[in-house]
Amino acid sequence: MSKQEKKSLKRGLESGKKPILYDFLYHDFKRIASFLSQFDDFGHLQQVTKQDNYKTGSVSTKTGTVKASVPGVIEGSLNKTRSPSEEEQDNLEKRYDPLWINALNFLTHLENIQILHNDINKARIGQFIKIRGELEIIDFNFVKNCFASSDLVNFIQGSNNNFSNRTERRSKRKHENDEFKFMQSIMSIVPYSLQGIINLMDTSKVWFTLDPVFMGSQVSDISLKYGSKLDGEWSIVGIMDVALVNHEKSTNNDSIDSDGNQTETLWSSISSCLSVIREIIGRPLNAPSITPILIYREITE
Repeated sequence: MSKQEKKSLKRGLESGKKPILYDFLYHDFKRIASFLSQFDDFGHLQQVTKQDNYKTGSVSTKTGTVKASVPGVIEGSLNKTRSPSEEEQDNLEKRYDPLWINALNFLTHLENIQILHNDINKARIGQFIKIRGELEIIDFNFVKNCFASSDLVNFIQGSNNNFSNRTERRSKRKHENDEFKFMQSIMSIVPYSLQGIINLMDTSKVWFTLDPVFMGSQVSDISLKYGSKLDGEWSIVGIMDVALVNHEKSTNNDSIDSDGNQTETLWSSISSCLSVIREIIGRPLNAPSITPILIYREITE
């Protein structure tokens, strides 16, 4: 993150403006429903119904005159008034989908019971964490398809050839060919995953993976619109998965027995290999990891 970007991010954090709306990029509604159901005795709220009753009334008056004549009695008259009441009643029913309001309720619950931590260096595994910074997301499905096209690879190599000297061009081309061959071999084993990194103010990085099902927009739009780095300041609420120091320490001691002697078993050998593979195609070395539940940016005045 550049100095200018850090200053811009710091100004945003210190502005103190309350958000008007939240723009959700990632919304794991299944996990949110699982947590919210633990706050309510009746489980997870799936639908809200509101009924409004409207009653209108009108009164009409009818008057009649009856005349009577009785021999020996003065003629008189009787007026009779009837006022029937006419009423109309309308029922209006509204049904609300609480899917998106559940996300805000979830954040409110975490803050009210004070279990949402803001310091990635102090958070423990399994705790809820909220971090803010600059977001980078790579769609490896898109990248794999690109590297599968030899024509596209050749075009990229040609566009990077800016050397006028023939020897330099040949050396550069050979280096790029070796690099692209290595990348193609790696891409062939990379799973179809969506990986991301958030760059924090202190220059540290936090790694995570995303499920495309919970993305708020098409995954391909990110690569086509941004490349990998998403502009602006983003917030992530998630669960701490890998606390850096403890994980690296336990990983390095997997093949050491209780007496401090180095042991080699099939399990430890595979674990060592997976650690190297993980560093190449997964979580980088010296980077903690979280499971994102919400990724959003705040819209202010």
